[in-house]
Amino acid sequence: MPTAASISILETLALLDGPYAGVGTGVAQGSYAFWLGSGISRDRVIGLDGVLAKLLEFLRERVTASAACGYRAAFDKIIAMAAPSDDERAEINLAVPVTNWPCIENLLKRLWKQYSAVLSVEMPGERLDHLLWVGLNFPNTFACQPADAEHLAIAMLALEGTVTEFASANWDGLIEAAMRELGYDETFYRITVTGADLRNPAAAAILYKFHGCALRAIDKEDEYRSLLVARSLQIANWSVNDKFKIVRDQLGALVQTRRTLMIGLSAQDANIKHLFAAVNQHQGWQWTDAPTPIVISAQELGDDHKDLLGLVYGEESYEAHRDEICEAARLQAYAKPLLIALLLKVLTAKLEVLAADAHALGACAPPASERHQRRRGASLFPDRRPARPSHAGQAGAQEHGPARGSGGARAYRARRSRRLDKLRRRSGRSPIRRAAADLARHQCPRLPCGERRHDHQPARMQRVLRERRRRRRDLLGSGRRASATQPLRRLA
Repeated sequence: MPTAASISILETLALLDGPYAGVGTGVAQGSYAFWLGSGISRDRVIGLDGVLAKLLEFLRERVTASAACGYRAAFDKIIAMAAPSDDERAEINLAVPVTNWPCIENLLKRLWKQYSAVLSVEMPGERLDHLLWVGLNFPNTFACQPADAEHLAIAMLALEGTVTEFASANWDGLIEAAMRELGYDETFYRITVTGADLRNPAAAAILYKFHGCALRAIDKEDEYRSLLVARSLQIANWSVNDKFKIVRDQLGALVQTRRTLMIGLSAQDANIKHLFAAVNQHQGWQWTDAPTPIVISAQELGDDHKDLLGLVYGEESYEAHRDEICEAARLQAYAKPLLIALLLKVLTAKLEVLAADAHALGACAPPASERHQRRRGASLFPDRRPARPSHAGQAGAQEHGPARGSGGARAYRARRSRRLDKLRRRSGRSPIRRAAADLARHQCPRLPCGERRHDHQPARMQRVLRERRRRRRDLLGSGRRASATQPLRRLA
């Protein structure tokens, strides 16, 4: 079995067709919301380990021998959080870059789960977010990067209408960059940081950036810089801050109404756990529900993931069925192969529906003899109805197909009408079927004689054409000449 890091797209598709078939189908039917973390942007933006290393290097370069050096105090405090051994402390050399320390990987692993405490370290005389904004060179680190395959796959799933709600803990603007690369502007997403953003015009998809947005913080620093959630105090305050109340309510409803696919998100932040814990208090998801309500992209579930599952399903259920719950929730494929495989799964499902509908419509086509008769002249005289065949000629008529205006043609029209009505009824089931029904209605095969092509056009076009015919009749009745170019009154 390949690991989550080494699995191929083909092998991921096999998972979505096998043990996780419900997840693939659920995504195609719009049942899942995506919760995204830094794991989807590792090849474009530095992850938490890169953030911590960059911050240590920023402090190391500014440390002086003065006992009152604020950079020295901050550096020593962060190193103490990593609890280095005597041997590791001996390997810390301020004269060389941080990346050259033999012990740096061990230190970063210990600091990884304490990133909010690291960013909370204060610098004398500076703003509380000095290490985030200045130490990490925030405007250049988290903006202006090109989108990767993960972000393009997310954008295409949004364009297909199968995933329309995203909750992202990332500051970067890569999801928005992917949509721009596909030819759409930022208005495709309703980007939401606070409740005020939800009052903006409606959009095709909603992107909740509940930890802040780098693009807006850079563009409108006075308004959005303070909304970048990074420090321990900010994470704890997010759950009670009135600025985020509407967003909290919306995300809480999202957890309860949509299944969750968590990709690249560690779920270590307390505010995320608090949101999911509220689900169990309101008769939320059960672990036996199909498809699986909480699915996490990971090689092995971390302690924070397991805590989240226990909060969602309840402590008693989690303790009694711990192994089954964790096995159902763990999808062993990381962001890149998983998102691309999901996109291929959705496109394949769409093609299958289109092919099935095209086959069903083709099965209702009139006999070749009837189509030939219409082409030869019956369609030139729409008011002329051929006489019914005599009893002696009925056998020949049955052999060569029904004549125009006969029961066979009427039956064909009735079959087509029923088929289109069925497509319209089915169109509300899922985004895939809506797209298929639209194509089937507006790209239908040759129409039988006697039906007007505009009968299969959208309702507004039918109203326009009916109004045009009415005006032509009125003009002819009054003795005036009807002109197709005369303007129509504006239709509501």
